[in-house]
Amino acid sequence: MNLGCQIFEDFLLSENKKLLSEGGIGGHIPHPHEMVQNGEEFINLFHSSVNGIKEKNATMKIDGINTSIRLVDNQFVLDRGTKHELDVLGVGAMDVNKRFKSSDSNIISAASTTLKIFNEALPLIQEELKTLGFLENPRLIFNTEFVEESNNRAIKYSKKFIVIHSVLEMHTEHNSNKDITSRAANRIYFDDSVLNSLVKKVSPIAQKYGFFIFTKIVPHLKKTPNIEEVLNRKFVINFSKNKQTKTLKQWLLDINKVPEKMIQQKDFIYFLRNMKTSSVDNLFQKDEIYEKVNGIVLYYATIVLGDEILKSIDSDVGMGVNNEGIVIQDNNISIYPYKITGKFFITNLGNNPDI
Repeated sequence: MNLGCQIFEDFLLSENKKLLSEGGIGGHIPHPHEMVQNGEEFINLFHSSVNGIKEKNATMKIDGINTSIRLVDNQFVLDRGTKHELDVLGVGAMDVNKRFKSSDSNIISAASTTLKIFNEALPLIQEELKTLGFLENPRLIFNTEFVEESNNRAIKYSKKFIVIHSVLEMHTEHNSNKDITSRAANRIYFDDSVLNSLVKKVSPIAQKYGFFIFTKIVPHLKKTPNIEEVLNRKFVINFSKNKQTKTLKQWLLDINKVPEKMIQQKDFIYFLRNMKTSSVDNLFQKDEIYEKVNGIVLYYATIVLGDEILKSIDSDVGMGVNNEGIVIQDNNISIYPYKITGKFFITNLGNNPDI
């Protein structure tokens, strides 16, 4: 299975640059259908994902606020990865209210609390920061996510916590006038034991403020997901001339090429709400039926196969089905991380048809 194709690499780089210039530093994590070239590869990816979880090469995907921080002049500052002047300089504790609108109370609270905890812990973690390179390189960033019960997020958590997902290095590009054209961050690889040691030292400070702190939150399987059972379920699509019933696996194996332009999620939801009473011929234009059907099958499979995996796992922040999903980071599968989200794939649209 060729998951490291140049097409996806170009897409990933362009998406990361765009997202990092517009908002939080987390960047885009692709869905399974963005990782493969055909339906057979899609099926294999889900089977491989189960092995990735067993090998502890997965982390919980958190629905929090990105509060990524870096070290500047011996203090931690916030950096959301945008071209905003304060992000470029680094948002100090005294500048948080200048960086965000007063209506952004959740992120102001998240940023202020994160900076308070890490700056208070700063004298305790000098050794780890030196080993990681933070003392010499102000472009290094802790890719950090903040969760508090009061946050207005789709997922409700039972505890307050901060997660350090990874270490990144920020790169800034300028034009001939020395104006910033983009900012993008690359992942830095390091010995996990160093970050674990840092978190252990920061933890007592975080607990003073009522927070837990984690590196990666690793899911564990309560049972083995039955991928084949889901693939063998019947899936019906109505056409004007006939009704086609195949197993989900058959539909997927018939996809020789993932559509270059996938169906929009609103069109997919429209199909789900009308699939029993209307034919796809009446829902979409004649010349786009083939690609729309393939997109429908891939989106549907993304949800039901994802749900099968998520209902089979548990973690320190709850069961998989009660979270946003998981991220698989297994070089034996792909050099790129990807996410499995189940029904959360469409939750944020405010429409949740039963599947």
